[in-house]
Amino acid sequence: MATTTAGTLTVDGRTSAAVGVGSVLRVGSERMLVTGRTMAATGQTLAADLTVQKKDVTVTVADASGFAVDETVLIDAERMLIVDIAGNTLIVERAVDGSVLAAHTTGAALYARGPSR
Repeated sequence: MATTTAGTLTVDGRTSAAVGVGSVLRVGSERMLVTGRTMAATGQTLAADLTVQKKDVTVTVADASGFAVDETVLIDAERMLIVDIAGNTLIVERAVDGSVLAAHTTGAALYARGPSR
């Protein structure tokens, strides 16, 4: 699903994982080039604490249906790559895109964006 407003196109989580900078999108008869990406609020929060250990790779959320494999999530200042999804648990690679491994507490907000390809 996609919506547009004043030069901004917003796509849902599952679609956003397939769209990156440089992608060409077609809406009706118009073609648009993706020139930038931003993190979007998911409305989800962390359902369990995450430690500051690289091996702590399960991110539990209330509803994982809005997330997709290869999507990047942001919790506090740490970016994580979703490598698999099992039920409402995101299996992630921690501290990607130059971010720093950190501990996170239950209730921290999750932001998401698809990969920059």
